[in-house]
Amino acid sequence: MAQGRRVCLAIGISDAGGGLDYLGGALNGARGVHHWATSLGYDSRLLVDDGPRIHVDTVRQALLELLPRGSATERLILYFAGHGFIAQGDNGLWLLNDWKEHGRAVAVELLRRKLREYGVAQIAIIADACRQLPPDTEVADLTQDGVLGSGFTAPLANPLIDRFMATQDGRAAYMIPGPTPEEDRCVFSGVLLEGLWGHAQALSKREKRKVISLSLADFLRTRVPEVAGQYRLDMTPQAFPGFPELADVYFDLDQEPPPPAPVFAPWPPPPQNAAIDRATAQGSIAHHSDPALRDVVGRIAIPATITYGNGMLKTIALGTVEKLGTLLGKLMRRGRKAGPSRPDPMPKRPNHLSEEAWEALKAKVTLESSIELDPEERRDLEWLAERGRTMEMQKAAQAQRQRDHDETLRLIRSVRVPSDLRQGLVVAGEVRQIWAAPELTFSRLGSEAAWALDGPHVDGRQFLVEFENRSFGACVAMDYMVARLGHNGSGIAAMVFQPGYSDPHDLTALALTEEAIARLASGTLDIAETTDLATDLRMLKHVNPVLGVICAYLYDAIGDQDSIRRMAYFYVQNYQAIPYDIAFLADLASQEHPDGRLRAIVPPLPEREPRTEHEGEFQWTTTSTPAAEGSIGGRVFWMRQGWPFLASATPSETAMGSGIADLIQGLLPTPFTTLDDAAGRKLITYLKLEPRL
Repeated sequence: MAQGRRVCLAIGISDAGGGLDYLGGALNGARGVHHWATSLGYDSRLLVDDGPRIHVDTVRQALLELLPRGSATERLILYFAGHGFIAQGDNGLWLLNDWKEHGRAVAVELLRRKLREYGVAQIAIIADACRQLPPDTEVADLTQDGVLGSGFTAPLANPLIDRFMATQDGRAAYMIPGPTPEEDRCVFSGVLLEGLWGHAQALSKREKRKVISLSLADFLRTRVPEVAGQYRLDMTPQAFPGFPELADVYFDLDQEPPPPAPVFAPWPPPPQNAAIDRATAQGSIAHHSDPALRDVVGRIAIPATITYGNGMLKTIALGTVEKLGTLLGKLMRRGRKAGPSRPDPMPKRPNHLSEEAWEALKAKVTLESSIELDPEERRDLEWLAERGRTMEMQKAAQAQRQRDHDETLRLIRSVRVPSDLRQGLVVAGEVRQIWAAPELTFSRLGSEAAWALDGPHVDGRQFLVEFENRSFGACVAMDYMVARLGHNGSGIAAMVFQPGYSDPHDLTALALTEEAIARLASGTLDIAETTDLATDLRMLKHVNPVLGVICAYLYDAIGDQDSIRRMAYFYVQNYQAIPYDIAFLADLASQEHPDGRLRAIVPPLPEREPRTEHEGEFQWTTTSTPAAEGSIGGRVFWMRQGWPFLASATPSETAMGSGIADLIQGLLPTPFTTLDDAAGRKLITYLKLEPRL
């Protein structure tokens, strides 16, 4: 098979600024990927910030040079190493040098969608960056930039996508300091380069002399945790191979002429804290200042009780520590008796501190002591201190996500459907008004926060629930279904549909639905196996259409638009409205019906091969489907994560989003679409809604 045009863009951002750590390994990783790509014949561009600063315009220009108008490109490899976060909905954000100055970040999912219009058959997205939630509102409020404008081809319906991410959602990625900054290595990128250059364990079992998508994914999943474990780090990469068989080769040992492979140095030994012994012996840390120790304790965030060498216990309450200098002196060196000076033994780790936090505390104290440190010692100590801080922040974030999960689950389970309610609405939260078209009639059921929705054929009609805090939650009327909304004080944290006249305890789908919504709201929905997870959730999409919406976003992440269109077809076949998000992500042509609803055309689809063995167990995931036409459920996205896609919409998507694109500024940070007062009233005017209570 002849090899087509292949291009690569390798980006390494070491100094993002804004108080973020310097990442020398990001430069080395980008240079390594660029060298690999050029050695294998790719047309490659390298963007690193040890020279001119890298901006969004820099990235845009590099991509336009690699993907000129009218070109046909077999494969694009897009590599990034640097600081990153995830926005709501698993959208990765990459921070360039101007992120703080201009309040913008590269939005990976938006960029991926725009690349469909640039004649690229295969897209490999490789990111060595943290995937934690933003630490503050400054980062959370960054504008998500899709980098590219409209391209020169019709959007490719099913681009082939490989995705290799350094770590799972909510977790950090790590860099290991080398003997010199030029030898710093990011764990993920270091392993990636081993695999790209034909590491024995990365070779395919199918094609013994080749590294292919699947074998590279398996290698990363195995080797990254192994290397990270040498440094007491917890890293498990996300790896989604999507390139098809025979078109999925990254490296061929039999390539002629063979490219000169680099010699990889052994991974360096774990950083040491030997300087603490000298500091203890010299008494340098006994005179540590009170504010400095308060800072140490505050950054570690968890020590409550510390045990001294003499067995004495002392409780430390954050912010109320007294005589901290004396306390630190006792912690790090016991009082000396008269006689010859001798080094004190190291104190034991307090029970309430993890090994990593204890190492970080000792490293921080040593760095702030008066002892002289050589450059290598300082680098080791800085790494140990940062590792401990990052891991404790990660633990705190995970604990918060679990609390969010539990609270969302409690909230949605508090919304119970009256046994005599056929179709309508039940809300947890103080409702001020319901805004809807005149055709919808809401009748309150007694004193409960439940409303019956009267009238036949309400399917797909948009309405808004105005809460007492002047926020507006978007919801859709569905025939013979009850919408359950959970408002958490900020906006809609949970939305579940269930068939009317049903006992929730008899619905086998209900527990799965509630759990999926809680994980979605807390950012703990595991997408490690996207296709199989979507298959499982999709089976219940007609019982609860929200599950279908979640599946659509999972499929979109791997570029499987055909599966989204199949779901749209089956909603029509089941006489249900196609949820707005599904119609949008399926890129369906739509038009406005005289009754105010949107209608969409679902194109025919041929049968295809299953992506996974599990998917192959269910014929409806791959079967051919004819053309169909049906109503669209609502006039806005059900879920918040779809709104940024309006910035990179295709013509069909633009038509569907007409009149609502400017509302994005009024979105509140909740999983399901909730608008502030100004945006909510704009939508009321646009859709000609009326108060219905």
